[in-house]
Amino acid sequence: MRLLTVFLLVFIPQTVAANPQWLPDEAELNKATTAAQQALPMFDTFVRHGNQHQPNHHKALGFETAADAKQVSLGEPMSVFMMGLAQLRNYQAGTDAQTLLSDTHKLVFPILVKHKVASSLTLKNVDGQWQAVEFGNKQLIDALTAVRKSLRSKKHASASQEIVVHVAALNTYFLGHWDAENAFFLTPIKHHSHWKLTKGASKQAQKVIEERSEERRVGKECRSRWS
Repeated sequence: MRLLTVFLLVFIPQTVAANPQWLPDEAELNKATTAAQQALPMFDTFVRHGNQHQPNHHKALGFETAADAKQVSLGEPMSVFMMGLAQLRNYQAGTDAQTLLSDTHKLVFPILVKHKVASSLTLKNVDGQWQAVEFGNKQLIDALTAVRKSLRSKKHASASQEIVVHVAALNTYFLGHWDAENAFFLTPIKHHSHWKLTKGASKQAQKVIEERSEERRVGKECRSRWS
């Protein structure tokens, strides 16, 4: 599946302190939602143009039929954070894993068709303006949605307690959330047998990072997963 990217911006992520406001405030969220609503017609445009050159291009964007791209609506957004390579390499045991999070200033919206998740739309805050930057990451949004639904069914998280965490050094994404004691957890969206990470099984973030750091330190892996 090809992910459609409108433009690429080079930026230095801003590291956040522990227990920040994970979602934009109400005013910013309203601005982002308005921008997302305005971007929705682009799905139909991409499908119509794409299908002219590649049959069934709509399926690559997550739609069962081309007509579905005209019936889209927004789901609940999730803020996107990352854990960078430098932070992971310099991690010291006992450090709060939340201090490794860097804000990408992005929100990912599930795109719904008849109340079912079909695709995704990612917006980025650029100089105070929310702009659509990615359309149609079907596999990612399906995996995130499945984990989110599981966590909520167990009453482990709510919308205000969920963030997407991209750990590029592990080549994967997690859904991050906080429990009642404000402990920060990471839930893998796919299975990693080598790293002992099970899809949908939450672990305290600090434990996940410390285990990977220890593997690197003692050389248990054939090559470093942080490099």
